[in-house]
Amino acid sequence: MHTYDIFTKEKSSSFSGNADFLLLSFDGLTEVEFLTKQTFTSLKKADNTEEISKYLYSPLLITRAIHNLTPFSNMEVLNLAQGEIPSQSAKETFDEGMKLGRSYELKGNYLLLALNSQDIVQNATDTLSALSQKSELSIFETLSLICDKTLIFYAGFLLEASRRFHVVVSGGVEMAVSLLIADLLREDVLMRLKSQNITYATTSWAIEEATIVDVLEKLSYKPHAIYTAFDTSNAEIEDIKKIGLKDEKDKAGAGGALAYGAANSLSDEALLNEMELIVYML
Repeated sequence: MHTYDIFTKEKSSSFSGNADFLLLSFDGLTEVEFLTKQTFTSLKKADNTEEISKYLYSPLLITRAIHNLTPFSNMEVLNLAQGEIPSQSAKETFDEGMKLGRSYELKGNYLLLALNSQDIVQNATDTLSALSQKSELSIFETLSLICDKTLIFYAGFLLEASRRFHVVVSGGVEMAVSLLIADLLREDVLMRLKSQNITYATTSWAIEEATIVDVLEKLSYKPHAIYTAFDTSNAEIEDIKKIGLKDEKDKAGAGGALAYGAANSLSDEALLNEMELIVYML
């Protein structure tokens, strides 16, 4: 397992120390339980193979296995599906994110920030297109019309949290767009973005999407941006081999978790063994 610089493709150091893991979820309690519980009661109660495969043979399994092997200092899920972001306008949502960024109590050395909603990916692409066009509307007005609240919330959180500690933003194009939103809005809220406290992390399969690099190059600064390669071809369970192939997105913080594992000298073999153990114990 190795980590590489997104721009140069050369091996890159990721980060050291213990990480907090904060996941923003819109996909219901099943995935939340999968990440936060030691036993996966929800999966054991699943009545059909399709339901089990949806949650088990996905990047969620990677993040869970890495936590088992190299535990995060703190693992927390903010379930926005239950209405924890009630605000309607982009400005209100951004302010809610900033509020959490100011109040979040870091337990480890840095924060690994992730989200878990497939629906946001298309919205991120639409948001990028809208922000690229000339308009008489302000950025906040444009975002209120088109952007998913999650991206705005994370942008606000990132702007404040990165002033206090290092934040590893883990995801695909949607998290890159959230970085761009934070960068664009810093002048509107009269704040500086502490870019040296930000790392963008993703997986080797997600980085194949050219849009990610395009978005990162639109930032006013050159970010520390990395991806981590993880080879599943030696897995004994066929469905584990397909994780990076059937799910080209980086969700549930898999990219950041892989970089965390690599920084802690975790090998492909050890991670595969743990993933398979999780499956066999169900």
